[in-house]
This record gives sequence, structure tokens and C-alpha cells, in this order.
Amino acid sequence: MSYQVLARKYRPQTFAEVLGQIHVTQTLQNALGLNRIHHAYLFTGARGIGKTTVARILAKALNCEKGVAKEPCNQCGSCRNIIEGKSLDVQEIDGASNTSVEDVRQIREQVKYLPATGHYKVYIIDEVHMLSTSAFNALLKTLEEPPPHVIFVFATTEVHKIPSTILSRCQRFDFRRIAAKELVSSLKEVAKQEGIDISEEALHLLAHEAQGSLRDAQSLLDQAIAFAGNQIGFQHLKEMFGFLDRTQLHNLLQSILNKDQKGTLDQFQQFYQSGADINRLAQDLLKNFRNCYLIKTTGSVPEWLDLAAEEAASLEKLAASVSQEELDQLFQFSLKGVDEIARSGTPKIVFEVLLMRMSHLTQIVSVAQILERLEKYGQPSSLALPVGRQVEEKKNVPPPLMGGGSLSAGSVAGGEGGEMENWPSFTVWLKKENPRLFSIVEQGKFTGMNEKEIILGFETASVYGEMLQEEERKQQLKIALEKFFKKPMEIRIDFIKTETVANVAAAQDQRKQIREAALRQDSVKEAANILGAVVEEVRVDGDK
Repeated sequence: MSYQVLARKYRPQTFAEVLGQIHVTQTLQNALGLNRIHHAYLFTGARGIGKTTVARILAKALNCEKGVAKEPCNQCGSCRNIIEGKSLDVQEIDGASNTSVEDVRQIREQVKYLPATGHYKVYIIDEVHMLSTSAFNALLKTLEEPPPHVIFVFATTEVHKIPSTILSRCQRFDFRRIAAKELVSSLKEVAKQEGIDISEEALHLLAHEAQGSLRDAQSLLDQAIAFAGNQIGFQHLKEMFGFLDRTQLHNLLQSILNKDQKGTLDQFQQFYQSGADINRLAQDLLKNFRNCYLIKTTGSVPEWLDLAAEEAASLEKLAASVSQEELDQLFQFSLKGVDEIARSGTPKIVFEVLLMRMSHLTQIVSVAQILERLEKYGQPSSLALPVGRQVEEKKNVPPPLMGGGSLSAGSVAGGEGGEMENWPSFTVWLKKENPRLFSIVEQGKFTGMNEKEIILGFETASVYGEMLQEEERKQQLKIALEKFFKKPMEIRIDFIKTETVANVAAAQDQRKQIREAALRQDSVKEAANILGAVVEEVRVDGDK
């Protein structure tokens, strides 16, 4: 007899043997026991977690010669034929290669005939989302009025691609990823049956790499047996997958957190010279920064991370040595780096720059600390950073690894309660919100504002001033003002002489010069350095 892969050899044959899907199997068993059989089932979930397996078990339970029962006997002729794929009453169809209307029409013709030997004709359509729209439409009629002897079981990994008209006619079951500890137990039992001696650490690694898929876990175990034989340890898997030793990886993380650029680069060169996969290393860094961030945020090691005790203790120690904000930044850098390294023609160079940026990350400080440092540069009252209002950091947006860019700070405001304080911001906002209205408003000269109104000056007989006095535009502007200022505001139009308009323009030019001068102030430059940002806007008090 030819060799049979573990995933097929140990495929569950009863509902009780199905791993991690009790919410599905129990519901189906109860329905079988009560004879409440639905005409169409939809099984959805990730690959390798039991969708097709459960569909076959259901087909056996429906057609068992001992009668419809909660479990198939797996001994009768009907059960054996289904197990061996010989049953005329159970048809497995690959949706990826049978996508046309003609394929579905053949099914519609076949469903008219009674089962050959069993109680039901069962059609299992795998990857059903691959059917064309016209094929789905052709199938719809059969689903609306199915013959009593026909059962459809649809399986898919992408349920969002299935039309709602099909979904509404199916009983849906969402399969879950299998927990790592359940995968470890299953793999341990398979290894015992196969006479394989495998370490606990190696089992955990296989379960972790399987990402909740039993089939993937069993396939990886198959691969490990072929690579290492009957004695499998963690070192064998490390060599097989090209993994880094966890201790070495954590040492690299520690060097990054310690801002040790030389040590970080030296360790990376060692990994590279040893033949470590760069993309794999980038993904490992990302996962470990994510784990550290979760540990720091929750205050402990979440059980669902499924980490070995030694690894959990090491990551907990790393997380305790750095702030939550810095871990957030490092995760963002790693996330961007994984993508750039994968797409780059020179991944080693990109990786080196990534490591340098991460190990040179400036310590994140609070606004209160910024204010305290800025006090040293004098004139805090004229160039202050009001807490919680003027400084708005755009967090978690790291600059490109190989290009320019910067984090953006908000504005540095001069004085409090000045008339010009909010008007520039409003015009910037209005330009995006209503470009047409902005093109009219910008023709006027801002001359003042109070709690209830804003005053705009226009030259006598200005067509733009006349346009803003039209009822429709006046209402548009009123709504925009209220939306921005969060309170009712009016606009007042003053028609003034040309020389007065010129005076207003001159005053605004003077304010512009003041803003430009502010940008040259040492205190402003220091604020930008502290934030790792650029100053986008400076607001000045119009009375000064």
C-alpha cells in the first residue's frame, strides 16, 4: 500500500473526532437527532480547519445504512463508499474548476433523480465563492425549491464573495481557528501513533506556525519527520524553517531597545552570514514587537498568545524596559519595514536602515515635558504651546525607510484670545469642505470677529461681497461657520473704501512677517526637534 500523508491518514471520521468546532458539530448532531435537516448548509472559515471533513461526516450520517443518526457507523457499505470517494449519492465538486453556468445546469439536471442507494443526494461544493455570478443565478432556483432528497453543503474561505441571495437560503456555520494548545495535543497523539519522539518545544513551534489549521499542522509534522527522522527537536525545526534562535532574536530586540546601533548591526550581520532568511527575520521582529506591545498594554502575558514559558518571561522583561508609546512606534516601523523589505530588490540594505532607524528612535516625551524644556529658552508667554489644544501630534506614522518625510506637529500659537486665532484655520478647512464658497470668501479681508459674528471687508461695489449677501450663499456660509466653530455664527459684510482695504492688507502682511520670524526662533526649532516634526502653521495675536 502506498504511503498516505498524515493529514489524510488521521482525518476525523466522526463528529466526536473533529477538533475545535464543537459549536458546529453539536448543532448538526442535534439537528440529525431531531430529524430537522436543512436543505442547504454553508461552512465558512480559514483553510484546513475541518469544513470539508465535517461535510463528509454529515453526508455519512445522512446516508448511513443503519439510519440517520448523530454519528455515522463507518462500517456499512454506504459509509465506506463515502470514505473512499466511490459513493454515487455524494458528489464533491471543486467550485474553482466548475464555475460556469453549464456546470451548474448539470447539477440541476441530476438533482431530479432519486438517490441510488442512500436516503439523500448530497452535493458538497468546495470554494463555492469561485462560481460566476451567472452560475450562482442558475443555482438559485434549485435552492429556492429543492427536491426533498437533495442536500447542498457549500464550503468557502471567502464568504463575503457569495451573493446575499444565496446566503439567505443557507444555514451558515462559521468555523473557528483551532487553539494552539489543541493543536499541540493532536500532534502529540499523532506522533505517538507514528512512533515519533518530538520535544514539547518543537510541538509548540509547529502549532504556532500552523496558524490555527490542523491540516497545516499535520503537514508540517510530515515535513519534520522527513527532515529529522524519528527524533525531532527544536533545533531540527529551526534548520528546516530557517528560523532564528529565540535567544538570539531577543538579544537583537534588546539591542534595539538599548539604542545600541553598533550591536544591532553586528548581530544582523551574523544572522545574514549564517544564511538566515531576511523576510522571515523581519516578520519575527514584527511579531515580537507586537507581543511586547500587548504585554505592556495588558500588564501581563495574555494566555491566547500561546507562548512557551521561557519566551513569555523574556518578552515580559523586554516590555518592562520601554514605554508603551515607544513600543507602538517600533511596531509601526516594523510593519512598514516588512512590506518594504519584501518588495525591495536590495532587502539587506533596506533592513539595515530599518534597524538603524529603530535603534535611533528618539524618546517620546509628553507635552508637559516639552513645555518644561521650552521654558529654558525664554518668552514662554509669546510662544507657548497650550496643552491639549494647539499641539496635535500625528502619531504612528513613521516616515519612509529610504525616503524623506517627517512627523507633523500642529501649530505654535502666539497669544490667546486674538481675533486671527481661528480665522486662518477656518479658511483652510473651508477650502476642503466647500471650494466654491472658499473662492468667494477669500476675496474679502478679515477685519474682526466676536462671539456671534465674523466681519469681512470688501471694496465698494465688489461683486464678491454682493454674492455673499445672496440668501443661498449666506445660508451656506452660516452652516459652515456653525459646523466649524461648534456654535451659531453670522457673517457681516462691510463695504469699505479702497484705502481702508489696503490698510487691512498691510496689517495682514505684517502678521505674516511676524509668523515667519517666529519660525526662526530657537524655541520653535527646539519644539520641532523634540517632537521629531515640522511646524505647519504659526498663529499670532492680531493685537501684537
